[in-house]
Amino acid sequence: MLYVYRFRLYPLREQVEFLNRQIGHCRFVYNKLLEIAKEDYEREGKKWNYYEYKKLLPKLKQEFLFLKEANIQSLQKAVKWLDRAFNYSVISCCVLCICYQLLLKSLRRC
Repeated sequence: MLYVYRFRLYPLREQVEFLNRQIGHCRFVYNKLLEIAKEDYEREGKKWNYYEYKKLLPKLKQEFLFLKEANIQSLQKAVKWLDRAFNYSVISCCVLCICYQLLLKSLRRC
């Protein structure tokens, strides 16, 4: 038999501020890398590469000193979320193209 446990956290004010800072740092890294990826694509046609952009984290930490407060694992997870967003957008676009082509083929047969 499976049991379900629910827990509710009641963080202190300092803990809430810390968590909000961590989330803000992750949001900043996500948006900054998205901006860099867009610029690279528009300028050079370079596609998204997870490992290449993950290597930019130390440079971002040097450029933006407030990122030194952030947990590196959280920032790496933000890059992973961005990678997942890029991959799902490409996959969904390909699936839509394939479905559209199949629909056109079936309409031509009729």
